[in-house]
Amino acid sequence: MLPTRSPRNFLMPPVFIPENQPPRGSPVSQGTWKKALFVGAMGLGLAASAQSVDEQIGGARQFLDPEFKGAAAVYQDDNRMVWQAPVDPVTGVIDELQRRLIDNQATPLIESFQGPEWVRGSDRILYTKTTDATPNLWLKRPNLPPVQLTQPPAKRYLLTGILTSQLSTKVTYRREETLSSGEVAKGVYWLDTSAPTVEHLLPGANLGVAPVSWIPGSEDLVYCQKQGQPAVNQLVRLSTATDTLTTLTSDLDEKEDSFAFQAAEANQALRYAAVVNGGTLRVYLDVNGDGRWGGSASERVDLRPPSDLPYMFSPETFQARDSQGALRTWFVVVMRTSATAPGPQDHGEVWVLGMNGTSIRVDGGTPSQPRQPADPEYTQGQSEIFVYYNNGNDLALWRSHTGLAVP
Repeated sequence: MLPTRSPRNFLMPPVFIPENQPPRGSPVSQGTWKKALFVGAMGLGLAASAQSVDEQIGGARQFLDPEFKGAAAVYQDDNRMVWQAPVDPVTGVIDELQRRLIDNQATPLIESFQGPEWVRGSDRILYTKTTDATPNLWLKRPNLPPVQLTQPPAKRYLLTGILTSQLSTKVTYRREETLSSGEVAKGVYWLDTSAPTVEHLLPGANLGVAPVSWIPGSEDLVYCQKQGQPAVNQLVRLSTATDTLTTLTSDLDEKEDSFAFQAAEANQALRYAAVVNGGTLRVYLDVNGDGRWGGSASERVDLRPPSDLPYMFSPETFQARDSQGALRTWFVVVMRTSATAPGPQDHGEVWVLGMNGTSIRVDGGTPSQPRQPADPEYTQGQSEIFVYYNNGNDLALWRSHTGLAVP
């Protein structure tokens, strides 16, 4: 049975929280907040104060942790079924009447903390499925039966990072195995689906929900790794071709939820980003080309919405056109009231932030009827970008208008 509160911007399994995680400018770490949240639960303008219209488009636990690819969605339901369904490009509503079953026995989200994912640039779907009491990675190709990629005795849980190249598909995942000594070995790994028995450890990677992501235009990974004394998370880049690790940042702010993207404002140049000190999205630049990302204050762009809520979670990035028709980089984030164990009064907001400093509130919550949003997702509709999130105790799916035109 799913928890009574939303999965995924909370999807941090408690057994993987580092016990020595230092505070990040808050009473407890962001990871601890995610752990507590999940385990305890299971106006279209560009003005900063504008609130877009949002609407509930699914029943309780009907569309759990959906992922979108164009006019299609893949998601999990409360019966551990994985489904694929079309999305109306005009309204952004998922057409459940035309859904297609992908597989059953998906690992419950209270354990996997991650629903099914599209393989980038294809119609293949990756997900975690439990057989013989052991969760492992499975792959569904169009018009073919599902294939089990990894085998017991180790447990493996899909993460969000999936990369497709011309030759292969690479995937990141959490791995847990009980050794003969009784010790439990845990880590973050990646593998190539063409050789799934060869597993590659990511040294020092945080065991959270989204600890690692692929770098656009490459087959390398970016994640946070503790370095220095006192230990501070720094962004590092791992080459999957050579297994070499390069440190990217050196600032002393605590970092989490790192990722890389291509900036529309800079002719699609590469940028890195992370949530710093629990509540700010920082974009790292390398203006001098010396490999020191964010080496000076002028090479860091800090983004934060005009919200009274202090804690930021689940950043995702996309490109869209603003009201003037300019193509820009945008980030959708959740702001929350609490970084500790959330209670009945805990609530959140969903914001879209622009690299130019624009902030757009895209949930319809009010002080009397606040939202409790989980990890937001986005997709391109026919004319605008839609944002989605599971909300509240019943995990119903809500869809928001952003007013941002598709690229």
